[in-house]
Amino acid sequence: MLSLLKKKANINIYSPSVGLLKDLSDSEDEVFSSRTLGEGFFVRTNNYMVHAPISGIVTSIFPTHHAIGIKNESGIELLLHIGVNIVEIEDEIIQCKLNKGDRIQAQEKIAEMIPTKFADLNISPDIYVFIVNSNGHLASTAVNKINTLVNTKDVILVCQKE
Repeated sequence: MLSLLKKKANINIYSPSVGLLKDLSDSEDEVFSSRTLGEGFFVRTNNYMVHAPISGIVTSIFPTHHAIGIKNESGIELLLHIGVNIVEIEDEIIQCKLNKGDRIQAQEKIAEMIPTKFADLNISPDIYVFIVNSNGHLASTAVNKINTLVNTKDVILVCQKE
C-alpha cells in the first residue's frame, strides 16, 4: 500500500543549448527524422555552446566529439549528437574535454562548437538529444515550444517511471 502512495520521481531533460527548438521530423537527416536512434528533439543553437541535458556518467564519446553517450542514475541513456554528416570531417570543429567515465551535471557546459568551421563546412549548428534507452520510463514533452527559442534552463522532456 505504501508503494502506491510513493510519488514517482520525474527526470527532466533540459535543452542542450540556447536556440530554436525543433522536432526530429524537421531534421535533414533521415535516420534522425525517422526516430531510428530514439525519441528526442534538437536545438538549432545560436550561441554554439553545448550543455548536458541530464546529469550522469559519460558512457561514450566519439573522437571528433560530435557524439556523446550519457547514462543517468536511473538507467536512462541519452545520445547527444552535434551536427549532421560530420563523421568524416577530420578538422577539429568541436572543443570538448570530456572523457568516458566523467560525471557531468545537467546544464553544465560540456563542449563548444567552432562557429567559423561550421560555417565554412556549411553544417547546421544542430544539437540532437535522443533517448536511446528509457529503462522503463515514459517520456513526455514538458513544454511544447517547437519552433520557439529555448535556453539551457528549459525542461524539454520529462521521463517518469512506468
